[in-house]
Amino acid sequence: MSVVTQLLFRAAILLSTACAASIAAAQSAEAYPNRPLRFIVGFGPGGSTDLLSRTLANFLAEKLGQPVVPDLKTGAAGAIAADIVAKAPADGHTLILLTGAHPVVGSMRKTLPHDALRDFSFVSTVVAYPVALVVSNESPYRTLEELLAKARTRSGQVSFASAGVGSGQHLIGEWIGAIANVEFLHVPFRSQPMALTEMLAGRVDMMIDTLTSAYPQIKGGKTRALAVTTAERSPFLPDVPSISATVPGVEFASWAGLATTGGTPPATVARLNALVREFLKSPDVLKVLTSLAGQPSPSSPDEMRDLVQREMARWTRVIESRGIERQ
Repeated sequence: MSVVTQLLFRAAILLSTACAASIAAAQSAEAYPNRPLRFIVGFGPGGSTDLLSRTLANFLAEKLGQPVVPDLKTGAAGAIAADIVAKAPADGHTLILLTGAHPVVGSMRKTLPHDALRDFSFVSTVVAYPVALVVSNESPYRTLEELLAKARTRSGQVSFASAGVGSGQHLIGEWIGAIANVEFLHVPFRSQPMALTEMLAGRVDMMIDTLTSAYPQIKGGKTRALAVTTAERSPFLPDVPSISATVPGVEFASWAGLATTGGTPPATVARLNALVREFLKSPDVLKVLTSLAGQPSPSSPDEMRDLVQREMARWTRVIESRGIERQ
C-alpha cells in the first residue's frame, strides 16, 4: 500500500468515526428526555425562586412529556444545590434555577467543590429583578442625594443592612460606597426579615434588597424606595429614580436563569432554551413574574454564561478593593 493510499485510508477512518459520533449525539438529543428530570431548588419553600422553579418545572414536564420533579436542597446561598447539578451526569436531566447569588458565591468563597462557570451548561436567563435602596417611611432621608450627603459628613456612621457578610446586598452596598466615594457602616443580619425589622425600628438607616422582597413593604407604606439599581426606572416604581442618575456607573439587576450540568450536549441545551422562551410568552407566567416584581429576560446560553462571568469579575473587584474577607 502506497503512502498516499495509507493517508487516504486513515482519513476515511477518521471521517467515518466523526460521522458516527455526530449521528450518536444527534440520536441522543432526539431521545431527550428519556426519563424523569430532577429540578434542584436551592432556596426555601414559598420564596420567589421556589415559586418560579415550580412554575417552570410544571411547564417543562408538559412540553417534554416526562415528570420534572422539584427537589429542595437549601443552604449556603444556593451552593449546595448548585454542587448537586455540577456533579450530575451531563445529559440535561438535572436542572437548576440559578440566581444572582451564584456569581456572588463563586467570588466570595475561598473554596468551592465545583467551578461556578466550567461545571455548568447555562441555558437562559428567565427573569430580571431591580434592586432597591430603601429606608423606613419614618426616615429623614427623602432622596438618595440626602443620604449620600449625610454619609459624606458622617463617614462610617450611615448604616445599611444586609442578609449577611458576603451576601449580594452587602457587595452591592460596598460597590455603591466605592463609586460614590462614601463609607457606609455595614450591619449584617442572618436573614432579610431580621434586617427589615431592624431598619423599621430605626436602628439601621438603609437596606438594599431585591424589589421582589421590598415591593410589598413599599406599597404598604412601611418603607420608602430612594433608588433602583437598573439602568431604567422600574415599571413597578415609576416615580423612583435609577441610582445611576446620582451614582453613575452603578447599574445592576438581580436575575434567575435555568442551567444544567456542564458538558450537556448543545442540542439539549438549545431545546431547553427554546422552551424557556416559549415559557416566557405565556400570559399566566407573565402574571407570576409580575407578582414577583420581575420582568421576563430570555437570553442565549452564551449570554447567560457571559453574565455570570462578568458578575464574578465585578464582585471579585469589589471584594478585593474593599478588603472584604472571603468566607
